[in-house]
Amino acid sequence: MGIQVLGPLAVDGSGRLGPRDRAVLQALTVRQGGPVTADELTDAVWGDHPPPSAHKNLQSCVVRLRKALGTDAIETTPDGYRLGLPLQDLDTGRFEAQVARARELLQLGEADRVVYVLEQALDLWRGPPFSDLSEWAPARREASRLEELRRDAEELLLEAQLARGRARDVLPRAHEMVRSAPLRERRWELLALAQYRTGAQGEALRTIRQLRTVLARELGIDPAPELVALEQSILRQDPSLQHDGDGPQTSSTCPWQGLQAYDVAEADRFFGREAEIEAGVAILAGHQLLALVGPSGSGKSSLMRAGIGARLQQRGTRCVTVTPGRYPTRSLTALSALRAGDALLVDQAEELFTLCEDPDETSAFIDRLVDEAVDRPVVVALRADRLADLTAYAAFSRLVERGLYLVGGLDEAGLRAAVEGPARQAGLLLEPGLVDLLVSEVRDDPGALPLLSHALLETWKRREGSTLTVDGYRDSGGIRGAVAQSAEQLYAQVEPGHRDALRELVLRLLSPGSEGEPVRTRVPRRLIGTDPERDRLVEMLVAARLVTSDDGVLEITHESLARAWPRLRGWLEDDVDGRRILHHLSSTADAWDTLGRPSSELYRGVRLTRALDWWSSTGATLTSVERDFLEAARVQAEIEEQSAAERARTQARLIRRLRIVLTGAVVLLVLALLAGGFAAVQSDRANENAARAVQAAVAADARRVGLRAQLTDDISLSLLLGVAGARLDDSPETRANLLAAMAKRPTLVRSAPPGGGFIDLMTVSPDGRWIAASDDRNRMHLYDAASLRLLDTYDPGESSADPVVTIGAFSSDSTRLAVLLQLQRSTQPVRLLDPRTMQSTTELAPPDDGRVRGFDLQLSADGRHLAASLLAPSPSEDLGTIPGYVAVWDLRSPATPPVRVPTGPGIQGLALSPDGRTVYTSLPLTAYDVGSGDMLWRERDLTSGALDLDGRGTLLALADGADALLVDPATGRTVHVLEGHRGGMFEVRFSPDGSLVGGIGEGELVVWDTATGRPVARWETSDPWGVGFGPDNDLVHGGGGASMLRTWDLSAQDTYLRETTRVAGSGPFVQADISPDGQQVAYRSLDDQGTGWVRFLDVRTGEATPATRVPVNDGPYPLGSWHPDGGEYAAHCDVCGEPGSISVLDTATGELLRQREVVDGETGLWSLAYVDGGRGLVAGSTDQETLDLDPTTLRPRGAPFDVIADCCATPVGDGSTVLVYDHAGDNASAHWQVIDVGTGEVLSEGDVPTGAYASTASPDGSTLAVAGDAGEVVTTDLSTGAELRRSTSLGAAVLWLDYSEDGELLVTGAEDGGVSLVDAATLELMGTVRPPRRGGPVPATAEFVGDTHDVVIASYDGRVYEWDTDRDRALDYACQMAGRDLTEEEWEQYLPGQPYRPVCP
Repeated sequence: MGIQVLGPLAVDGSGRLGPRDRAVLQALTVRQGGPVTADELTDAVWGDHPPPSAHKNLQSCVVRLRKALGTDAIETTPDGYRLGLPLQDLDTGRFEAQVARARELLQLGEADRVVYVLEQALDLWRGPPFSDLSEWAPARREASRLEELRRDAEELLLEAQLARGRARDVLPRAHEMVRSAPLRERRWELLALAQYRTGAQGEALRTIRQLRTVLARELGIDPAPELVALEQSILRQDPSLQHDGDGPQTSSTCPWQGLQAYDVAEADRFFGREAEIEAGVAILAGHQLLALVGPSGSGKSSLMRAGIGARLQQRGTRCVTVTPGRYPTRSLTALSALRAGDALLVDQAEELFTLCEDPDETSAFIDRLVDEAVDRPVVVALRADRLADLTAYAAFSRLVERGLYLVGGLDEAGLRAAVEGPARQAGLLLEPGLVDLLVSEVRDDPGALPLLSHALLETWKRREGSTLTVDGYRDSGGIRGAVAQSAEQLYAQVEPGHRDALRELVLRLLSPGSEGEPVRTRVPRRLIGTDPERDRLVEMLVAARLVTSDDGVLEITHESLARAWPRLRGWLEDDVDGRRILHHLSSTADAWDTLGRPSSELYRGVRLTRALDWWSSTGATLTSVERDFLEAARVQAEIEEQSAAERARTQARLIRRLRIVLTGAVVLLVLALLAGGFAAVQSDRANENAARAVQAAVAADARRVGLRAQLTDDISLSLLLGVAGARLDDSPETRANLLAAMAKRPTLVRSAPPGGGFIDLMTVSPDGRWIAASDDRNRMHLYDAASLRLLDTYDPGESSADPVVTIGAFSSDSTRLAVLLQLQRSTQPVRLLDPRTMQSTTELAPPDDGRVRGFDLQLSADGRHLAASLLAPSPSEDLGTIPGYVAVWDLRSPATPPVRVPTGPGIQGLALSPDGRTVYTSLPLTAYDVGSGDMLWRERDLTSGALDLDGRGTLLALADGADALLVDPATGRTVHVLEGHRGGMFEVRFSPDGSLVGGIGEGELVVWDTATGRPVARWETSDPWGVGFGPDNDLVHGGGGASMLRTWDLSAQDTYLRETTRVAGSGPFVQADISPDGQQVAYRSLDDQGTGWVRFLDVRTGEATPATRVPVNDGPYPLGSWHPDGGEYAAHCDVCGEPGSISVLDTATGELLRQREVVDGETGLWSLAYVDGGRGLVAGSTDQETLDLDPTTLRPRGAPFDVIADCCATPVGDGSTVLVYDHAGDNASAHWQVIDVGTGEVLSEGDVPTGAYASTASPDGSTLAVAGDAGEVVTTDLSTGAELRRSTSLGAAVLWLDYSEDGELLVTGAEDGGVSLVDAATLELMGTVRPPRRGGPVPATAEFVGDTHDVVIASYDGRVYEWDTDRDRALDYACQMAGRDLTEEEWEQYLPGQPYRPVCP
């Protein structure tokens, strides 16, 4: 609330006030918080003629003013009233404070800031003060005082401007001020000084003589001694009167780019990267390609453009910059402008993998880069998380390996240069302490550079003259809040009716990546829409520097906007699939329009259906071109649907399925340069003994291979490198690297090398006992499904010149294994084997008179029928012209010739109904009645190289090009288009109960829920062919090509991080709170009506109590306290329906034992902890004393403690003391105090540099560990208050902290689900694990179990996990996951300086 009286009365947001109300309010303002009696108010309003009801009318005025200003704005005193607002809410208060501050700054010589402050102060004046009280004497006196202060301020402003060297600029104002107040000698003095400094010495002397005449005539006095001294100094031409020049010129342009990268043109303002520039140029001198690789926000683009590019141009090398975008080959047109000797800069190369959907375009672009690197320098900037994607491109990978430069965050010196250099160049001043504050907030975050630059931009907007201040930085929101504050200010400026248009506009500029992550996208302005309203929104975004506009193309300034602006994060999470559809539609419709709108470019089939369904369900606003495109596609689809022409399918699709063999990806040697870095660190110890030098080299190699483990996509190699690093040197870093490699595949259980060195197609026995998989030499191998050990091999003894495979299928009782020799001429293409012996047991009647070729086979679920798709005997090699049929044997009489169902020319994949009466073929999808051979239905638009039917015969799964579908086998109607995969599937298989379907192909294995069509698991893998399920649906087996046979566990019950139990039928939960012994979890939830509930889960038995209603607030931070013996749980909430109450529950039954409101309901309870061995309960809030309660009655057991406890009350030692926090207003720091529970005495206190979300004390009570939203853990000595250690950020807000009983370790649980083990003494990270995700990140809490280092983890999805943190177990399990050992060749490649040793013996 703001009240303005320096001019006509104005009150922020109060609407119109009546004359009497205005007079009363101004009278109260005159006293600036002092009391005003009722008689004085009467005099102010009515003067000498008050009405009889004056006092009653005054009361009415006060009531109306309180309604307008707030009930606390006017306080009643014994004699009258007083204004209860802070002085900062009054423009008079702000004016006086700013003038006082200006005087202080002028004394300090900060004239520049004085000018800024006084200009702000004088801008508050809009006219005479208290204009409605001109007849009231107190108001006139106060107005006169304020006017005099205003005149003083004007003179101070003139003095400060002269101190800045602006004498010529102030002359007109000085003359005006003298004319307005000719008797104020200070004004004449300043005018004369300004004249003298502009070279008009005679004018200055004339001014002083004129003042002497005025004073003598008007007052009969002489000028003050200061004027006489000035006159003498002018006559002597005293050098002290001069000022050095016209003062420093400050730039009117902010020298920091905000979120936007520095380009070549801004090289003069690019500081802090001198060493990196020299290193990059040196690499280019020896290699033609330089790869700048680093995390998002590390400054890669700026380093490439304003650093490397500018340095090359200074040396005469012209630079051409391209970005791949969605269509990389289009960007290659810019290369036509390249001349001999020019350099090529490729920015945002990750777009090759995040935006481009055509792998051929990506390959073409990369191949062109390889070619260009032969003739010219090439610089590539790539986000680090996409480095592994390069392994598929061998030639380019080798270039990147040789020219790799890792771009990290700036060190402290670099950060200071990045702040101070541009400021100095622009003539700006930095308030002492500002640089230290900035550096401390970004020092350990390599991705914060764009946020730093934006915070500086916003601080520059709030500068005082040419000085950037700490207050201006804090007002901007700081490093973490400046971007969000800028965006929210813009959002608030947009009218409510146009905010949806702003939302859609911003979302068009961010595409969803392969994992749903936001990727900024360059979008031509015409695709946004060109109506005036959208143009206005675009201009607002550009003016706020949130969007750039260049050559008609719009782009989000930096992808960090998506992380830093919470509202945008919410928009992005709302509809990821819808955004994918919109972005593809926008670019495709634009291409269609540009090409003249040909029908060949229109959507068809599933893509058209999905786009139309999305548009109709969301009502999204589309451009006219997008609407025309969808309408044209719909009309074209109707025309094509009416046509009866059958589309031919090329044989290439099947040959592709049969012949593709993926070779292992060439391993990228990405971190060879790190060895030099580590070796340099060790070089300082060169004079120490040889043993230590050898150990240092080993440690460096161990760290290096551990880092490389996280970059390779080869699953087994990644794990083995992690194991090698940990075995070579047992350190926190190598342990963390090992766990990071394991955490990339949290549900992988084991791997094994395939028999024959190759896996083609595979099948799993229904009882889960065996896996049968063929190799590429016509042999079928049998594996033990539990261990993946090779048991036996079947060789049919029929050789072929070409690689051939054998198809297998188990009977429903697992006693038979049917095999088919695929596409090999044979009189017996189908064999029945006993899996226990892998010998043929049953002779089947030949299907034909000659040698036939088979393609697929299936056994019916009832075990009575066997079907095989065959080609009739023919010498032709053109498979598409040979008549095909399905042969169906009745296994009750295998010697009887099979029933033949003609299927037309060409080979067919097939599926067989459970009763053997219906057969389904894949090209196109068709159903036949086996008995009659009649076609039941056909879907001409659906073709598949892979087909499967669930065990009940209710769903068909097939892969149709890039789409995977579920189809109703009775009608052929598509039930679900399966989502969440990148490309085509080579194989699809149902789980035994049909609830899941798995697909494998193109580098991924995906498992979908058949009820919804949505993925429940997805794994990156180079195993392209086979997939199958265990009998309980939990185990998924996959393999293919020359890779490994692998087992994944959906249930996570046999994984490294083992799921032990879960809360059945519930979740997700808003909070999870683990008991001190790790044996119970309190799970709290909110239902759709906002009602809170709690359930207690016994970790050992898996039993959970019924849900009990308790107040719960919607936030991830556990709000409650366990009794030390675990029998009771005290729950509270801070922002909910009952914020001041405590609920105590029986954890065995869930029964509510007692509940009581202990603090004012409006205040809320923010902190709660059992103390004193469970005999006391400490409860605190944000603005009241901390209570010491009896847990049995919830009533005070003594006097309250005179401290604030607004978070995380933490028992210390034996519980006789407790630590409480009082947070700063911005929640960025907190003051802690340790209280003696018995006496209330403060035993020690100190400050922590973070908002406390989680807090724990060491078992011996000597050390405090605290963490918050920055993800850092800070430890403090409780006896001295000194900070001991601060960890690097764990990357997400920490919700939970716990010490091991021996005090050696800390475990953290984070908002993103990460659970980290930390060395308590050094705060070095020893590893992070994550429960398997089923969608987005799910928070988790963690606790040590008893006196062990085992950890129990409670995920907020209701699942509980056990983590055995023993190093040897991690090594053994990683070896089991890898399934092999490092070869001597791999060892030589990655550890050439170390003697070979097995890492998984």
